[in-house]
Order: sequence, then C-alpha cells, then structure tokens
Amino acid sequence: MFQIRAMQHGDIEPVMQIQAECYVSDAIEPQSTFIDRLHTSPETAWVVEDTLGVCAYLVGYYSTVGNITPLGGRFKPTLSNCLYLHDLAILPRVAGQRLGVTLVNAALSQQPDHIQYTALVSIQNSMSFWQKIGFEIQALDSHQTENLQTYPQPAFYMLKRLIK
Repeated sequence: MFQIRAMQHGDIEPVMQIQAECYVSDAIEPQSTFIDRLHTSPETAWVVEDTLGVCAYLVGYYSTVGNITPLGGRFKPTLSNCLYLHDLAILPRVAGQRLGVTLVNAALSQQPDHIQYTALVSIQNSMSFWQKIGFEIQALDSHQTENLQTYPQPAFYMLKRLIK
C-alpha cells in the first residue's frame, strides 16, 4: 500500500534519486535547492511511500496567479490565492497506480479557504495529464514568460480553479 505524508529532511536523498530518474538533465535542480525549499515551505511538500521507500513526491509553495519561480530559483511564498505546484515526480516502478492524481488531490484537499487556484509549469509532455485533472494553459506577462523560458521546452503555464 501507499502512504502520503509530509516531506521530511531525511527524504531529500530519495527525492533527489527520483528527480534524477524522472527528469531530463536540463530540468534537474540541485540538492541545496530542495533543502532550501523544504525549509521555506514545509507545509507544501509531500512524499509517497510504499514498502520499498519513497517512490513519489510533490513540492509547491503559496503564490499568486501568474507568477512563476524560474527553474532552480528560490521559492518566495506569499499568503495569497494560489498553491503553485513546482515539482511532481513518480518513480517508473510505481507508474500506472494513479499516484500523481492521488498526490495532487491529497495536497489540494489540505488547502485553506483563501487558496482559490493551483498552478504549475508543465514540461516533458505532461500537459495531457494536467488537462485530464482540470488544468488549462494560461497566458503570462513578458516577465513571467522569461521565467517560463528557464524550463526545458516546450513548457506551459497551467491553472486550475479550486471548487470549495
């Protein structure tokens, strides 16, 4: 069985291994970035465990609609209207178990009332996955388009309104 729980500092090493296995080299962020993000926004970081250990993770932060952290950039959380989902990765050994949907839904179910949206950058041909769970491509201003360009292309900013 799978267990979703808050990410802990001891999870950083398996998370780094998952990232290395799931992402193209241009999308890999350093361990120091993950440590900083976990300290900056621990309430928006989760892992999934099975009997073999951590097999998936989701890292986000609170933001405003239309703002993107550049790849490798520092999270600058604000108490605003949006949970930005920066990174979701699932080991291939557990693919097909619907862990992505389960993890995203678990994260969204924990959000306070003032969080009305969730947003993300879709890379590595993941757009159809995100569209199936209600995300739509959104336009960005020129500064945020520059931030979007830091991700492996094609990359798309996507948004979903939360129903409360």
